[in-house]
Amino acid sequence: ESEGGGERELDLEDILKRGKEESASFVFSFDEDEDEDDAGDWMDAHFEGSIKPITEEDKKTLEERVREIEAASKPAAAPREEDQTQTAYSPSAGFSAMTVDDLHDNLVKGSMLVVDVRSRQAYRRAHAKTFPWQSVNIPFTEFSAWKQSGAFEKYKRFKLAIMCQGGKVSSQATVRLTRVYGFDSDKVCHVEGGVNEWILRGFGVQQAC
Repeated sequence: ESEGGGERELDLEDILKRGKEESASFVFSFDEDEDEDDAGDWMDAHFEGSIKPITEEDKKTLEERVREIEAASKPAAAPREEDQTQTAYSPSAGFSAMTVDDLHDNLVKGSMLVVDVRSRQAYRRAHAKTFPWQSVNIPFTEFSAWKQSGAFEKYKRFKLAIMCQGGKVSSQATVRLTRVYGFDSDKVCHVEGGVNEWILRGFGVQQAC
């Protein structure tokens, strides 16, 4: 706006020209006579130091990174069925189990010793009927003390049937003996169903004195 209050005509080309002179980064131009090669030289001068050509090593690095991203985006492979079922309680891991019928047959033959891992109170109330030398009560809660005292060592030469009330604790005791205390897994068997199954099958029980 002019001093007299009227409008003043602006020279756009003059403004752009002065702006270009004042700032080296001013890239716009309305000069029709400006050579395109000059514009290219200006771009090279400004970006030559910051833009580097891609080398073969850069390409390899990019390809490896792409492969890593693709691998990370793929869902993890589901574990194989045999891996899923492989536990400390699997036959393939050395875990042995037997039925109460098998236990009864072995006791008749005199070829097995029953280790009842229930509490002493439960054992006194009722346990599998055997000859006195065929059964011993070692509560699972006392295993650590037996191990520390060395009292387990004399039983390593026997074939043992590990028995509890329903089968759960005896399976844990079997794993403890074979995988922690060094018993031969071929000589230690978990009795499936425990005393409950023994009674259901009609085998005899007795009370401790």
